[in-house]
Amino acid sequence: MSQKTDLERLKKQRSSHRGQVTKLISKAENRLTNPDVEIDELEGLLIQLQTKDEQLKSIDSKIENVLDLTEIESEIEKIDEYNEDIVFTSVKLKNKIKLLQSVTEQVISNGRESPSNRNKSNSNAKLPKLKIQTYYGDPSEYLNFWNQFENAVDKNSSLSNIEKFSYLFSSLGGDALSCIKGFAISDDNYESAIKLLKDTFGQTDVLINAHVSKLLNMSPLKNSSNLQELRNFYFKCQTQIRSLDSLGVKSDTYSVMLSAIILKLFPSDLALEFSKAQISSSNHNLEDLMKFLHDVVSVRQRTFQIQSPSHPPHRGENLQYKQFVRRPFGAPSRSKFASSASEMLTNASPSTSGCLFCGQGHLSHLCENWNAKKKREKLLREKRCLLCCNLNCFVKKCKGAVCSFCNSRHARAICFKLENFKNQKSENNSEKLSNEVVSIATNCMVNDKKGVLLQCVKVDIVGNKISDCVYALYDNFSERTFLRKGISEKLGLRVVGSEKPNIYSFGARKPRSQVCRKVEVKLRNILDGREVVIEALEIEEISRASIRVPDWDVCVEMEKRGLALTFDVEDLSRNCQISLLVGADYY
Repeated sequence: MSQKTDLERLKKQRSSHRGQVTKLISKAENRLTNPDVEIDELEGLLIQLQTKDEQLKSIDSKIENVLDLTEIESEIEKIDEYNEDIVFTSVKLKNKIKLLQSVTEQVISNGRESPSNRNKSNSNAKLPKLKIQTYYGDPSEYLNFWNQFENAVDKNSSLSNIEKFSYLFSSLGGDALSCIKGFAISDDNYESAIKLLKDTFGQTDVLINAHVSKLLNMSPLKNSSNLQELRNFYFKCQTQIRSLDSLGVKSDTYSVMLSAIILKLFPSDLALEFSKAQISSSNHNLEDLMKFLHDVVSVRQRTFQIQSPSHPPHRGENLQYKQFVRRPFGAPSRSKFASSASEMLTNASPSTSGCLFCGQGHLSHLCENWNAKKKREKLLREKRCLLCCNLNCFVKKCKGAVCSFCNSRHARAICFKLENFKNQKSENNSEKLSNEVVSIATNCMVNDKKGVLLQCVKVDIVGNKISDCVYALYDNFSERTFLRKGISEKLGLRVVGSEKPNIYSFGARKPRSQVCRKVEVKLRNILDGREVVIEALEIEEISRASIRVPDWDVCVEMEKRGLALTFDVEDLSRNCQISLLVGADYY
């Protein structure tokens, strides 16, 4: 009984000391980020931390003597995990103290130098903190990680092997961290850990295959006018090519084959343009292709800057202003391409790899072969995010769109409410089919009307302090874009001018002229959060008619065709008032 009492007393003592250590570590982290911190303060924190570490080790030793043999192993693991934080913080404090001491010595030794040199030394001391990217084991990212770590830590003669080992631990994650996790932090083990890391992830043939695979599996360019897409494609190609060069693989060995593969990823208009540029050459290589792509990106960049609107897109728009490019009056419409309405809704298209759940060719969120419970179990089993369904992502940090049916933070494919709604609707339809045959037969002539689906979308309008969700209608026959005045005043939209357009009412022979204020309107996609800025004319009322949202069966059919709708279940039973009319100036 006394042994049990002693164990409880020792654990309470240790808990108290650990609480003080946690406060010291937090205080040390704050001081380390302070550019004006003094050396004496850091040394004091280091001494306190070392003293507490010795006290904890003494208590841990006493606890181990009292514990049962079955509990010793798990207790030692917990002690080692806690001691790692103390070791890492101590290393950071020592490095910071060394850095400040070296700067101080340099200032003293250069005391008779000119003021410009002293200013230069001070400016060097205030450089931002160097952060090494975390490496998780991806072969295609190994070179970037190792180049950073080797130059900043491994070749740094001022650091001991123990300090380098601590930096190595803090710079690894996932499989890479698991690879060296069994090593204790010591001088000899650092070299062994580096060797094991290189043998596991740094083999030249594995790295070459990884970078070549990245080039072979690149996504095709969809639109040659999309500057951001072109730039990303060019940068990705250059990254892999530079990595292969650094591995000793000459571009001559794969140039012809790879240039033909990359050329197939070009849109037809861009491929034709490249072929015209190379018409005098019998065969082209990868260098010619990359130079051509660089020139295209440069030309697109200059053109975009010249033709960009007076109010540049806000941060976060990702150069998507192209979706609302002004089209001259009388220019042919883009009927053979996807409409701007569908572009604004989403860029989602049927996955080339099939359904995530059953593997068939439909979209994953439209899969009806599996129920919601089975889909959730698959996502949890494969450690996928329940919101975006991707690997290496967590719901708490995920920025994916919420469920479009119930607005909860999960994917639409695993929504229990949607599944119950479909089942209930199916049961109701079956009941009506069996019990109301006569009623359907007598009313079929009355209801035999062909409905027309208008190009309508639900979108957020972002104001100065608040935002509002409205219904927008796309109209090719309207020369200008209009917004209800009540919405504009409610959100406090910025006025950028005024115009006096001629407004034709339906059936009227003469136009009605009136002065309208022109306001800046920021639209936000309610599915993925993308934003775009347009200009619209204020008007008291766009239309007194209300538009009904299509039936649920129609919505499901449209989604099967690749159109992700912005309407939810509440909209099915209400009439929608149009507050924004997007005309031919943007659509």
